[in-house]
Amino acid sequence: MIEVEIKGLDILEQQLISLGNDIGPKALRSAAMAAMEPVKKDMLANVPIFEGESRKVKNKKDQTVTLYPGFMKSRIKKRSRLNRKGRAGRHFKNQDTTVVVRTGVFRVPYVVQQEFGTTRHSGKPFIRPALDKNIHVVTNLFKKKLQQRIKFWLRKRQRESKR
Repeated sequence: MIEVEIKGLDILEQQLISLGNDIGPKALRSAAMAAMEPVKKDMLANVPIFEGESRKVKNKKDQTVTLYPGFMKSRIKKRSRLNRKGRAGRHFKNQDTTVVVRTGVFRVPYVVQQEFGTTRHSGKPFIRPALDKNIHVVTNLFKKKLQQRIKFWLRKRQRESKR
């Protein structure tokens, strides 16, 4: 898993804290999910699609999975988790982590072999290059979207206080 830490957002951080624990993490998650969209699009554009017939394989849980052309492409998704309780645990390495956004290929048994290769064939990476190519876009988009979400929630709070 690749972790990206963005520094220099002190003013936005103070505004997030002022929003409170109920709204702040939602704004953070919304901005992070929007920022990872270019990576997802790049992955979708460059995912290798195997040619051939559909076939059935068994996964680690001994379940039968049907693999078909475009199977891996259909499994590229973005997922997020909020640390509402502020605890470290299985999904969060430390209690300071508020949001985790993962973009990748989920529930495909052969994605590691496709990305890194095996002894018999070389890898055709598409996940890491997508992030490497878009890292500056992601950070800039995250800052922009976070500013927009904070402004939205602050305006909404002001409208509600006037009532």
